[in-house]
This record gives sequence, structure tokens and C-alpha cells, in this order.
Amino acid sequence: MVPYEKNEQFMCRETLLLNLHTMLSELSPNEYNHRVALYGMGGVGKTQTAIAYVYAYQSEYDRIYWISAATEASLLSGFRDIAVRSRCIASVEGLGAKDIAARVLAWLRQQQDWLIVIDNLDHIEWIQGLLPGRAPKQHTLITTRNPNSEGIPARGLEVPLLGIDESIEMLHALSKIPPEAGHDEPEKIVKELGCLPLAIGQAASYIREVTRSFKAFLETYHQRRKDVHEWVGAGNQ
Repeated sequence: MVPYEKNEQFMCRETLLLNLHTMLSELSPNEYNHRVALYGMGGVGKTQTAIAYVYAYQSEYDRIYWISAATEASLLSGFRDIAVRSRCIASVEGLGAKDIAARVLAWLRQQQDWLIVIDNLDHIEWIQGLLPGRAPKQHTLITTRNPNSEGIPARGLEVPLLGIDESIEMLHALSKIPPEAGHDEPEKIVKELGCLPLAIGQAASYIREVTRSFKAFLETYHQRRKDVHEWVGAGNQ
């Protein structure tokens, strides 16, 4: 139950994925083991990291469920979707949303080899009483802008901004423009964008489809920054 395809252009996060896998799998004293909250600012790539983790380690799980916590209603709806898909409840008709969630959580406690992703949980109070259990073969991955992972509670793992070199590598790869000696426009661009992966991806699409050069992009960006930020690529209509 993962609503996203594998992102073949995900890059520069290999160490982060390894750390995430270790934290979900290991047993550490005085920690909320097997439950990790990926946190960081908007646009830093938390959801994309979760997607990449799912596809990198899917062979380790029998079941993978994805719940959107963008709203409280979507969070509760996610448990209903699990109930319907898994058939762990004979019928959800006539049951309240929180009753369904409680029955799904009770069922999950009896299962093994599952991963649940709870995406965009910025209001951590919504998850109180709705967290799956924790065990070596029962993993929960949460993405959130809220750095207070202890308040969830979960082990926290920050998704940091990319470094300059990683940002430049991403810009070249996504814009389809190979590196050229003696040109410093890519570094200027990524610094302008604060090394934020979402912004770099947007800029790379604009360069690939509109300006076709880094220099022309910088000129356009300085003159019409708002228009560039609001631009939607042909593949995202």
C-alpha cells in the first residue's frame, strides 16, 4: 500500500538510508526502538527519503502500509484502508474511525515483518493512541517537520540540507547538463536555493525545459524569481 513509484532520480542520501535502516533494526538502551521519526524543514526530502527506504528494503518486509497524516481525517482513513486491504476486520461498516484504528493496531501486534510509514505528521498530538507497536520485526517510519521526536515518541533522525558538492551533483543530474570546467553558475544556483533538494529539483526542471543553460537560469531567476518558483513543469500539470 505505497502510493508512490520508486524515484529513480533520488540521490545523495545513501548514508542517510543506511543510518535509517540501522536505527529501525537495532536495539539500543533507553530508546524507542523500531520507530523512527525523520524530521527536517519543508522541502528537504523527508517523504522522498521514506519512499527510497521502502524500495531499498522492501524485501525485508511482508507488508508495507503507507498512511498520510497531512490531516487528522487522512490519518484515520489510512487505518481504514489497511483494514479493508488486509481484511483484518470482517466488516468496517458501522464502525467508528477510531474503533477501526484500534482493531487494526491490535491485529498488527500479532503480525510480523511489517513496515508502516506515517507521512507528514506535523501535528504530533494527532497520533496519540494510534501508534503501532514496536518489536524487531514491527517497524514504523514517521516523517515530520516537528523536531520533537520524543513527543511522538520515536527515535529522531534529521534529514539535513545537502552539501554544496551534493547539491551541484543533483543539479547537473536532473537538468541533464554535464559539468563544464571553469563554470561557477551551478554553485551560485545551489547557494541561491539554500541547497534545498525540492528547490534544486524545481530549478533543474526549469533549466531543462525552459532556459537550457545555467547562466540563463540565473538571469531569469534574479529578474523573475516569483515566476520561477510558481512555474510548473510539463510533467507536473
